[in-house]
Amino acid sequence: MANPAVYAVADTVPEQDRSAGGRPRMYPVFMWVLFDALLSVYGSGRRVESELAHPLVWDRLRELVVARFPETPYMWLPEMPMRRHHYLYGRTRYLAAPEILDEIGVVHREFAAEQARLLGLLDPDGVGSWTHPDLGRVLYADGKVITPLFIAKPGDKLVDKQTGEIHYPRAETDASFHIEGTGEAAWDQVRDRRDA
Repeated sequence: MANPAVYAVADTVPEQDRSAGGRPRMYPVFMWVLFDALLSVYGSGRRVESELAHPLVWDRLRELVVARFPETPYMWLPEMPMRRHHYLYGRTRYLAAPEILDEIGVVHREFAAEQARLLGLLDPDGVGSWTHPDLGRVLYADGKVITPLFIAKPGDKLVDKQTGEIHYPRAETDASFHIEGTGEAAWDQVRDRRDA
C-alpha cells in the first residue's frame, strides 16, 4: 500500500463515465491492482478474498487508505471487504483492455527501473557486463538454454582422409552438457538471464 506504483498503475484506468448512468464503482481502482498483486502472494482469487475479508486485515487497509488520502473520501474503502467478483470485473473490463495494458506496461517499466536504481541496481559502471551482470546488481537470476551455433564441441578435430590434415572446427567454448527438465542430457549453451 505504500508503493506509489500501485496508484500510478491504477491511474491508467480512465475515470468512470457517469453521463449514461450506472452504479459508481464500489472500490477504488487501486484495489483491483492490489488484488492482482496479492494473487502472486496467496495463489488464488478465493484465497485473496479470504485474506481481505479478515476484519483485522480489512480494517488496517482502510486505515492506510485514509492516512494516504485524508482529503479525498471517494478513495476510502467501504466497510464491506472487496470480493473476488469485484476484482474480476475490473480486470476483465479495464485492466485487460489492450490500450490500458500498454499504458500499464509503460508505467511498470518506469517504476521498476526507478526502484531498481534506488536499490543500487542498474549501475552502468557496475561490475559485469550487459549479458553477464554481477549477481550483486540483480534481483532475479535464471538460466536460458540456447542451442549452440556450431555442432562441434571444444577440442573436437576433423581429419581430412585424403590429405591427413587436421582441422579444428568452430565450437562454442561455453557450451556444455546439462540435464534438461525431462532428465535428458543435452549439449547446449547455457546463458545467464538476470533480470532487474
